[in-house]
Amino acid sequence: KIFGFEGFWFCTNTRHSSHSFILDIMKLLSLCLSTLIVAISGQVDPPTTPKTTPIEYQDGDAQLMGHLAVPEGNGTYPAIVIIPDWDGVNEYEQTRATFIMEQWGMVAFAADIYGADFQTVPNITVRRELATFYRSNADVFGSRISTAIEYVKGLESVDASKVAVFGYCFGGTGILQYGMGPYGDQDVAAMVSFHGGLSYLPTNVTGLDTKLLVLDGGSDNTPAEIMDLEVALDTGKASWEITRYAGIRHAFTVWKDDRYDAWADLRSWEAAGDFVLEAIGMDPSMSAKPDSITTVPVNYMDNMTSLTGHLALPEAGWKRPLPAVIILPDWDGANEYEQERATALAKLGYVAMVADMYGADKQYVEAVPDRVAEVTKFFTNPTMFVTRVQAAIEQIKMLGDEVDVAEIAIIGYCFGGTGSVTYSMLSGADAKIGVAFHGSFDGGIVPPQVNPVLPYQLILSGGDDGLHGNQTLMEGTFEEGGASWEITRYSGVNHGYTAFSSPAYNLAADARSWKSMLNSFNELLAVPEMMDSNATDAPMGSFVEQVAMTGNYTTLVALLDNPLLQAQLGTVGPITVFGPNDAAFAALGDTLDELDQATLMLTLGGHVVSGVHTAAAVKEAGCVMLDSIVGTKIRAMYVEGGRRLAGHLAMEDKKGYIMINDAMVVDADIADDTSIFHGLDKVLLGGDFACPADPVAPTVAPATAPTGAPAGSGDSKDDKESSAFVSGFSTVLAAVVALSVFAF
Repeated sequence: KIFGFEGFWFCTNTRHSSHSFILDIMKLLSLCLSTLIVAISGQVDPPTTPKTTPIEYQDGDAQLMGHLAVPEGNGTYPAIVIIPDWDGVNEYEQTRATFIMEQWGMVAFAADIYGADFQTVPNITVRRELATFYRSNADVFGSRISTAIEYVKGLESVDASKVAVFGYCFGGTGILQYGMGPYGDQDVAAMVSFHGGLSYLPTNVTGLDTKLLVLDGGSDNTPAEIMDLEVALDTGKASWEITRYAGIRHAFTVWKDDRYDAWADLRSWEAAGDFVLEAIGMDPSMSAKPDSITTVPVNYMDNMTSLTGHLALPEAGWKRPLPAVIILPDWDGANEYEQERATALAKLGYVAMVADMYGADKQYVEAVPDRVAEVTKFFTNPTMFVTRVQAAIEQIKMLGDEVDVAEIAIIGYCFGGTGSVTYSMLSGADAKIGVAFHGSFDGGIVPPQVNPVLPYQLILSGGDDGLHGNQTLMEGTFEEGGASWEITRYSGVNHGYTAFSSPAYNLAADARSWKSMLNSFNELLAVPEMMDSNATDAPMGSFVEQVAMTGNYTTLVALLDNPLLQAQLGTVGPITVFGPNDAAFAALGDTLDELDQATLMLTLGGHVVSGVHTAAAVKEAGCVMLDSIVGTKIRAMYVEGGRRLAGHLAMEDKKGYIMINDAMVVDADIADDTSIFHGLDKVLLGGDFACPADPVAPTVAPATAPTGAPAGSGDSKDDKESSAFVSGFSTVLAAVVALSVFAF
């Protein structure tokens, strides 16, 4: 079985007694299919045999025979009425009904249009005659559909308030006629047209109160025909969603047809399922906006431009390495909104980084003229998109084992959506998928410089968004580059519809487009997985092992696997970490529980400095002022034997000791191959500390790094690209920082 449906059926053929399983089953279906689909088109066998019961019913004097599938168990269920394609209500429709019953736990009824004597119509001439008759007689066609709906609503097993209608090919045309004509106000929750023809449709929509989803092949109806449909639906104030798939021909869901396409079949099936669940209230639209932001700033470079991105890492329970998502910001800069999106993705198991497009000093661009000036730089020089995106990709690759560098997606909002497409068309080698949310394409898409364009292009735009541009030209440019693409538009939705605080925000379109993106991730990227609760973490590096062996840093060691901390430290290079011991943490009491994530990160960074600073170097200098990686000042001072400084219990130390601000070093020079750790008896809480001997605090160059480490302070580009990124030290540093974070 070329499509692997035996495995598919194993994944999905599970019975359930309640409706609560539907969302999980649909997610499972997506995961299962994503492992089975391998660019398949052409005829394949149906994945199962029908499990339906023939039902005789009537529409006036016409004798009809439909086919009913009902889940096992008592109670009422949502239902879907299937309007067949042009060869009758036969194996194909009955199999779809079986799918709906077994995969979604719904009642499904394959309706009869032609009559009980025409269950299967093998003769092409007869098919054409029958199809033409019904398409040309909308009242008769509509009566057949209405009768089927009323029959299903009357079943004891059906919740009459949760009925939807699917139509395939000829049936897709039928439900469009039905919804756009005098039956448009009939009480059904949703209508879905799969590769429906667009001829014979009414030019004046009299009333479509039902949500409509149109799923169309890019090589089936033309873009102009789709635009005409949008105009007609808008005139009738209809609620619609239209999706087109690149290079897909008519009948793309029909297994035994030469035009069958497994990818489009999967994507359209997912879209239809999500659409119906939302319409019937079983999966209401939910915002992805998180309660708080968990990103940390990351400094990096694009040639001579200093940039500050924002990184969100999943919690430790996710299996590493993980897929990564680069987020390209809208035109006001890399600020709170994009960081919220990164946080939401991290909660789902993706390493997410907001790329900085304008520069570290332009995180938020308030004035509109300034925004225009910034975006104009990129629109007039598209290669800037490529270098900025690539710089972010290279930065996220530096996370080592945290990220699967072969599993990267690019998503962008507004200006960033344009950037996602531009990067794909001009380069794109490091990304598997590019997603544009309400991108600005009114000036067209940059012509491709690569062929084929490698990232899958997912375009998600509002139906009222003038910046979407000319879709005919858009599709043509994608085809020129050999791109695989998918374009979805949402009725009544304007530019900026995903921005939580914008007047243009549309919850339904935001939720639908977010789901579409996540579904595409499940199919095109590695799927994030949680670790087995019984699994053990990977062994710690030598630096951490040495710290653990002292027995005085159990809190620190417990925090060493904090990926957020590791991300913050991973871009600094060789480091010196000043880590509080267990007693220092204990002295804080409940303070730790009261700190937000941002405060913790800043406090943590205040315990770390660039470069390797040994105790001997500090002793030789006497006193030195160091800059932490978050810009705070740290005084490192050697004190000759005698009584300790204020703030500590009085004690004699004839050998001398080192003070870090008002904390004493109790464990010095614990090093790995690249960096060094000094244990403290207090948490550094800030304060005004200076070297007492001189008005201007002396400086000291870092000591030679431990064996295997590069010398230097870590300030240079070469240092930042050193082996510290992949050494056990970065884990240590992360641990130390984590410790500080936890402490503050």
